[in-house]
Amino acid sequence: MPTSRPELRARVSSERADGRRSTAERRLSAWTPGSQHQSRVAEVASLGGRFSDATGFSIAGEFDAWYDSHEGPFYLGSPISEPHREGGTTVQHFENSVLLVTDNGVRPETIRPDHPELLNVDTYPIDQGSMPAFSESLFLENRNPHGVDATTLPGRKRIEVSLD
Repeated sequence: MPTSRPELRARVSSERADGRRSTAERRLSAWTPGSQHQSRVAEVASLGGRFSDATGFSIAGEFDAWYDSHEGPFYLGSPISEPHREGGTTVQHFENSVLLVTDNGVRPETIRPDHPELLNVDTYPIDQGSMPAFSESLFLENRNPHGVDATTLPGRKRIEVSLD
């Protein structure tokens, strides 16, 4: 799902959603393709990374390893930012997700539930027809109604199978 595009538009806009001026200018280097900067080209080459032919942004370092081992082109799409810091975490935006560097390695960011309309996610309830309403009790196992655990009874046990 293209989760990063709306965020990208918001970040590079000169005006925030509340109408005030944005500070995006300070972070625009993350939103400018690294292939346009010789210093970034050299850095990506030293990391054994590469640049996306579609967007010009790099895939290198920890993000490169995760991208390759998790079918990144299929699930994430092309990178649409360079790696940068957000809220104390190193992140990189891709067409369909955001990757984060955590203490446990790289992982995709969860979809933020606060604005599903930005992703065109339909949140209206649908008619369930004859389906039962969800209840945790649907997944509980019932105990033996006689209260006897047959494995604890003394004596021989047998299994009888009838092929008729």
